[in-house]
Amino acid sequence: AVLRLLRYRGGVREIEDMEDWEAVKAEAADRLLVVDFTATWCGPCQHIAPAYAALADEYADSALFVKVDVDRLGELAAELGVTSMPTFLFFRGGEQIDSMRGADEAGLRTLVAEHAQAPVAA
Repeated sequence: AVLRLLRYRGGVREIEDMEDWEAVKAEAADRLLVVDFTATWCGPCQHIAPAYAALADEYADSALFVKVDVDRLGELAAELGVTSMPTFLFFRGGEQIDSMRGADEAGLRTLVAEHAQAPVAA
């Protein structure tokens, strides 16, 4: 398999196509995967982007942070039911475990902190 380098913006990867999406889900495995559905024309998206990048750096060891431009990859947004920007979806083991709509920096930080903890063994 040919590995393509994904573009980085800080610690945040940009998903370019469905192939990238599948690769990132596989790479994340049991780590937290946080997906930011964004658009260049979305003011709130641009407003929260620095906070998202800071979280990506802060949680680099326990989570993967990616961005999806809905104008570039509307197919994925539609598949996952994303209808407003920004929307943040949280995945672990390929399954969606949480979501958040809107540029709520405190809310985003809380959800990342909650989900980035290693799952406790039963």
